[in-house]
Amino acid sequence: MKKYLQHTVFVLSIALLGLIAVQFYWISNAVSIKEKQFDQQMNRILVGLAYKVEKMHALNGFNGMGGFGFPQGFLNAISPFGKADTLSNRGSGIGGVFQNMVTRNQRIMEELMQEMMGVNRRGQAKDRIDPVILDSLLAIDFKSNGIVQPFRTGYFSSENLPVLKAIKGKDIDRLSESIYKVNLFPNSMFNEPLFLSVYFPYQKRYLLKSMWGILSLSVLFTLIIVLSFFFTLRTLYQQKKDSEIKNDFINNMTHELKTPISTIALACEAINDEQVKKSQSQLKEYVGMIQDENKRLGLLVENVLQTATLEEEAIEFNLEHLDLSSMVLQAVDKISFLAEKKGTVIDLDLDPTSIEFKGDEFHLTNAISNLLDNAVKYSESENKIRIVTRKTGENIYLACEDNGIGISKEQQNKIFEKLYRVPTGNLHSVKGNGLGLSYVKSVIEAHGGKIGVKSKLGEGSVFELNIPINNEKA
Repeated sequence: MKKYLQHTVFVLSIALLGLIAVQFYWISNAVSIKEKQFDQQMNRILVGLAYKVEKMHALNGFNGMGGFGFPQGFLNAISPFGKADTLSNRGSGIGGVFQNMVTRNQRIMEELMQEMMGVNRRGQAKDRIDPVILDSLLAIDFKSNGIVQPFRTGYFSSENLPVLKAIKGKDIDRLSESIYKVNLFPNSMFNEPLFLSVYFPYQKRYLLKSMWGILSLSVLFTLIIVLSFFFTLRTLYQQKKDSEIKNDFINNMTHELKTPISTIALACEAINDEQVKKSQSQLKEYVGMIQDENKRLGLLVENVLQTATLEEEAIEFNLEHLDLSSMVLQAVDKISFLAEKKGTVIDLDLDPTSIEFKGDEFHLTNAISNLLDNAVKYSESENKIRIVTRKTGENIYLACEDNGIGISKEQQNKIFEKLYRVPTGNLHSVKGNGLGLSYVKSVIEAHGGKIGVKSKLGEGSVFELNIPINNEKA
């Protein structure tokens, strides 16, 4: 069963990890596709913007030309006849007039070509576009395409140097390296290229936000699957642990019941054996043995029933005014036979004044008896137990101290769990059912009090109880 459970958990874990890996793969793939779509959209917007800029520039150039894109006066300048006043001032003769006309036309064509080629190129960028207008056009295009997020723009020369407007801080590097860059005059043969670069500071956040719905559902369902798996796994191991505790409890109970039953059976057999001569003192001893073991059986059954009742929260406490010292003496009387049998000395350090409080005598006496029973059982021979009672403000204080085997720090947080027993190493003779301290804790807390333990291995333990004097919780 144990190997089957381990194999099942291993296979389920591998399957879950594979499912999570596939889920993250699809999420990563979806984000990558979204980024590519965004890149394509940006490329389309920037190319469209460059086309608009070229049209605007061409229109401005047309408005500054005479008719069909030639400089004003250009047609008259290249007329083979020239102006009348010009011809009259030229040299005499047909040859001189023609030569002057050719020279004039050549000079005009050179000036025109210089203007078209843009000899002063670095001064042309500010003459060709207005960055404020262009940024506004870009923002309008972004909004019309559903891209609503902050962006930075920069204008760069062919040497990747910023022009037109200043760029601050790290934006220079980010804009110069941005993949969203377009030449605003791709079809110009005579003008220096001018590049527009766009950078989005919060692009990742924007893309994830646009996929927020599907990503949230994906992460939510994955988280539910993971939590369900671990909850199921924890439940399986808890059930396995409970099964082991139950089996251990049954084994311990079997031993606990077998010992007194065997002792009673032997005592009865000795009494009924006619061949054995029995004196009055021997008969009394046998009867005492039967009575003691019968009490032990009664306490054992009582502990089991009380724990079950407390767990169901169906128990009703009978609150009455009690005397703490008297109650401690009753508990000591119950455990005296077992203490004498193990050679344990019980030292009482009771408050000299009478400490009265409200509580259930039956259950509180049993709780103290369980503490004493543990102190006697989990100890070497000639152990010493010390009981201390005090009144501390509005509470009563009771401490049960022994110099037995002690409890490790790791075990101290578990000893109050139901059916839990501290490993006793070589003390195999110690028997118990794991209900004693769980019962004590339930009774004390039901009275509004607290229980704690201080212990070191090999040095003994101290169990401390604090219960309100005027208890109304139980």
